[in-house]
Amino acid sequence: MGNEKLIAGAVMILLNLVVLAPIATSMVEDAVDDNFETYPYDSACADSDCTTAEEDWATSTSTRTYYAWNLTNADEVMAGGEANYEELGPFEYDITYTRNIIDFDRTAGTLTYDESKVFTCSETSPNDCNTMITQLNIPFQPQVVGATGLAIDGVMDTTKAGFTAGAINNEMTSFSAGKATAEWVTNTMAGGYVAFTDGQTTDAANASIAIGTSWYDQFDAFFAATNGSGMNNMTGFPPTVTYTQAIQGQQAAAGEVTFAGNASITDLTYAFDSAVMPTGEDVSLTGMVGVMALAGHCLAFPIATYDDVMADAGNGFVNVGTMQRAGIWGYTVMASETMPDINATIANDWAVCFGIGGMFGNVFGGGDADWFTDQTGTAVDASTRMMNYLGVD
Repeated sequence: MGNEKLIAGAVMILLNLVVLAPIATSMVEDAVDDNFETYPYDSACADSDCTTAEEDWATSTSTRTYYAWNLTNADEVMAGGEANYEELGPFEYDITYTRNIIDFDRTAGTLTYDESKVFTCSETSPNDCNTMITQLNIPFQPQVVGATGLAIDGVMDTTKAGFTAGAINNEMTSFSAGKATAEWVTNTMAGGYVAFTDGQTTDAANASIAIGTSWYDQFDAFFAATNGSGMNNMTGFPPTVTYTQAIQGQQAAAGEVTFAGNASITDLTYAFDSAVMPTGEDVSLTGMVGVMALAGHCLAFPIATYDDVMADAGNGFVNVGTMQRAGIWGYTVMASETMPDINATIANDWAVCFGIGGMFGNVFGGGDADWFTDQTGTAVDASTRMMNYLGVD
């Protein structure tokens, strides 16, 4: 136990508190893998030999806001008392990413590079980033941590070894998947999503729309393949019915088709770069915490139907998971100044939950709660999880 600089303390707080359920859903892994296979080198390379990096790719800076919890009664906690915490913050950091090209193998189609991140207290930070905090040292004070109520569920009564193993498993399961998913969003946005625009770099808004549209199209195909409508091969219907066709069919029966399918996907740059919780915590999807928060929320509060949303209209839609996510991550589509376009907003929610949740839960193993006992070879293995978590190749 001891005092630590804030950024170290903030990391420890994440290890203590961020325990989010992984999303478990059968996403289309191959579609996401294809994005990696076709990711173009020219988004990173300034010349054909790739000896020089593109300036925007080589160095970039983003801003993140952090909060920390300071233990105010350390002596009492060590003696077995109940912990008292005070929230400190916000603390604003500029995070500078520096990437260096190591090798480019044109034949193999691989680019090897390293990446470093430097956290610098922003000049506009509302609070001093050198603020000292007191926190518990998890590996060496497991029983004390358990007594504070901050430990992982189910580990409170285990031994020191068991507690440490549980904490590490949580990091390897959720943290590594969250970090890898966030880095996919970061790198794909940095590349202008050129793999899906015939090699043309787009601005951030259109790149985010292209990503969201791709996610929606993957969901649409998955919905059809799994007979999500229950109408596949029925008389009067196509062999497979997509989500778009199902919603438009319902609207046609009611007299007016207004749902535009993948054209409903809106600008997702706020979700990717700037989203915050009402309390101010950063949950942008280019960050590990944001990915885990969204994936966990999608699992805990499934995507709503039109009727589900409208049933809560009298409460301003605040009790519906889809509308909560749309508000926090900024993808509510408005039909008028006062009324949201419900079906378009639901479409965006499907796209984001399917895309982020699919990468987190299936591609990077956030949904493999028992990955360490897997004997089939299908789970993401320990070495891959560790490399994802540490950010190395």
